[in-house]
Amino acid sequence: MTAEHPRALPIDRIDDGSLEQLLESAAGSLRLRAHRLLHAGPQETVQRMLIGMCRDTYFRAHRHVRRRETLIMMQGDADLLVFDAAARLLARTHLSAAGRGGTSVVEIPPGTWHTLWVRSARALVFEVKPGPHEPDETQAAAWAPAEGTDGVPEMLQFLAEASPGEAAS
Repeated sequence: MTAEHPRALPIDRIDDGSLEQLLESAAGSLRLRAHRLLHAGPQETVQRMLIGMCRDTYFRAHRHVRRRETLIMMQGDADLLVFDAAARLLARTHLSAAGRGGTSVVEIPPGTWHTLWVRSARALVFEVKPGPHEPDETQAAAWAPAEGTDGVPEMLQFLAEASPGEAAS
């Protein structure tokens, strides 16, 4: 005799079709990326999201003052770029899904200036940060142009080509 649970558990299932839909949403977005939140809201103690991205999406360099951020590359390729406060590139790490020869998981310490540059036509990353969400916890780098401004194409070019030691202008 087997005991059955009286009701089904509320499991959020993410299959290949929903991941493809997220990537298609990213391709159709002005920002060339789309998010799927996996947490119920900003008050949750663990913030989790899937981010579908396309080449030429722009993430303004930023840091999380008191919190770590974990990125798990699920599909495609991207570079994690780490900077100092003066916009000098300290490190560039190639991220790729497990089994493809790059780094699959990175944990970014608090206070680290960073951004992503998407190498492949499409990419998918899973992001985890401690919560609850606090708007002042994330600070944009003053030396990085804001999204949608004239300096973004030049910054994307820099992110694509820069080597450690070079500084963004």
